[in-house]
Amino acid sequence: DQPPSTVVTRLERVPNVAIFSAYLMSENPQEKQRLSRYMQEWQAVEPVTTGHYPPERGLPPGPRYSEILTALKHAWLDGNVTSPEEEAQRLEELLDQA
Repeated sequence: DQPPSTVVTRLERVPNVAIFSAYLMSENPQEKQRLSRYMQEWQAVEPVTTGHYPPERGLPPGPRYSEILTALKHAWLDGNVTSPEEEAQRLEELLDQA
């Protein structure tokens, strides 16, 4: 019962062949569904914001910069952001906290 962002965080460093193998070997329907959605959908989710925008706003590359882009990706994955306009609003909130 983990949100998609948690599944992606756990699997994004695992080779796809290993994930596919786990899918084939699993007898748990819920696990198979999660692995399938990761491979077919979640793995490709990226925020609309590119890596160029935060520096334009004065935020230098570094850990906080990466955290903001990851937070935006997780917001899309978990359904907390559903449009580019919502992402832009969330980005402004995150930049204000930086």
